Amino acid sequence: MNNDVSNTVLASNSNYLPDGYSSVGNKMYGINPVGNLIELSDKLITPIAKVCSIDASSDYGVLLAIDVQGEQREFIVNSKVVFSGIGKLLASLADAGVNISPTQLDAFKRFIQKAISMPSLPTKYTIKRSGFIPNQLAFAIAEKVLVGVSDTNSDGDYISVIPPAEGLITQGSEDDYLSNVLNAIETKPQIFALCAALAAPLAQLVGLEGGGFHIYGASGCGKSTLLQCYASVMGLGSEPGDGSQESFILRWSSTSNSLEALSSERSGVGIAIDELGSFRAAKLSSVLYKFLSGKGQARLTSSLELAKQHSASVSLLSSGEISVEEKLLLSRETVNAGILVRLPSMLLTAQDMALDGESMLETAERIESFKEACSEYGGTLGPTFIQALLDKYESRYSLNNDVSQQWQQTISELADYASNSIQRRVIRRFSLVLLAGWMAVDMELIPFSEDEITESVTFMIERWLEDIETSKTDVERAIDRLSAYLRRNYHRIPDSDDPEIKGAIDGYKHKGLYLLLLPQVFHQICEGVTPVQVGDELKKMGALKHDSGKQKYRVSVPCTGKRQYFYAIHQSFIHELLDSDLEEQADGTSGDLDDALEESH
Repeated sequence: MNNDVSNTVLASNSNYLPDGYSSVGNKMYGINPVGNLIELSDKLITPIAKVCSIDASSDYGVLLAIDVQGEQREFIVNSKVVFSGIGKLLASLADAGVNISPTQLDAFKRFIQKAISMPSLPTKYTIKRSGFIPNQLAFAIAEKVLVGVSDTNSDGDYISVIPPAEGLITQGSEDDYLSNVLNAIETKPQIFALCAALAAPLAQLVGLEGGGFHIYGASGCGKSTLLQCYASVMGLGSEPGDGSQESFILRWSSTSNSLEALSSERSGVGIAIDELGSFRAAKLSSVLYKFLSGKGQARLTSSLELAKQHSASVSLLSSGEISVEEKLLLSRETVNAGILVRLPSMLLTAQDMALDGESMLETAERIESFKEACSEYGGTLGPTFIQALLDKYESRYSLNNDVSQQWQQTISELADYASNSIQRRVIRRFSLVLLAGWMAVDMELIPFSEDEITESVTFMIERWLEDIETSKTDVERAIDRLSAYLRRNYHRIPDSDDPEIKGAIDGYKHKGLYLLLLPQVFHQICEGVTPVQVGDELKKMGALKHDSGKQKYRVSVPCTGKRQYFYAIHQSFIHELLDSDLEEQADGTSGDLDDALEESH
């Protein structure tokens, strides 16, 4: 085709296409490098905005609009496809009914490059993760972006490309939710679940480590009711797995990879997850650490470089018939305090969901009505709470700073419930729930008083504290493992003067006063805890005989004739765990144990 014809056709070029391109009869044409007119696409493809990441450091591209049978479809084209392969984009366009000839691939790449360079196009920012948008008074929930009145951008300046999360939808109005759900909340556990959901976005603001709460108890105690209440704040709280409608509630039976994907689509909005006992993947502890960290698995780019990772803010409410600790023990995994701090367990009973003077039938009917309401109305309170937060402040800095200061105040309110550093970490999490509830009361979003919020949170704290295991540190747990090991193996540990010892041994009973453990055995019992920390704790307890300035004790073992180092543990350390005859023997030992041992040499 000659240039005269080409110029005639391109004379109809519109302002919304790059120079050198035009539409005729809803088809798009351009000029190839030799000056010929070519049909580039059988549909008009219109650039409507440049795109990039919120920090303008990556993800540059262009937003294209395509009219497909009267409906406008939008596609984001990353500039990298010009150099790294355009096949996936063409396949997506073809699936949408837009056909581009394989012979025009280079021409289409040139179109993309020119579109990205159009000076008249506005810039929009792509959002890949839900939650607060860095350095902005804005928050992404699924395809919606909530923007504060003082934010420098409008909601139209953001494009959410967050994967759709099942159940993260709005159903019914705010008034519907108030009348049917909020006004039907009458017990302390329900109020706690509601406030825990509101605390999810605050966790991101204050930088609280990923975690949440685990509710456990017998079937029918109300666990699923609390999950539905929690889920209804941000999405739809329908019963999971009934198949009638989508639900914001998930199952622990999901694979570890599925859990990892949740951190991106539900960052800052909370995760409701049911039936801990159904988790079947290996190493629950490692899955939990990875999941709650929000970082996911490290991956390599196509150029074999470590891909940049963005941490998500993970907050969840979990449930099951057993506690997190019981699940770990049943799976023969080490119970570390770190997991129990991030996901403390609280026992729920059926009585906790009943009202005074209410019969069992009346309680069941009331709870069933509440569950149905959570299935019909939801997804309004959470966004309204977040929008009120965004509108209240003039900058993201002032928002973060004020929420952090208020959080410290609520931590002080609950400080008396913690007696050690481990418990204080858990109280920080409870304190954020308390703050979220108080803030919602101040915003007049929920029909409760500050006292009712406080009572619900302290009620659940007391339930957590009832399980003494959750208050132990990793070192204390290592001491427990040591005690259990010695109790199980006491009768097979040989005496140090036994000439008949054969085969490998773990240690010796020595002079009736000490249990000498080989260092490598002691280290295995400590598992993930530093042996020095365990040794220091044993010294504080007066349970460890040691050389000056050391934790080990060098002693000559009669059966070997060698002097070697052991962890020398007073036999009295476990005397209360042994059989009654051994207890009597230990009780009959008089005098200073250290002096007695020295005199025996």
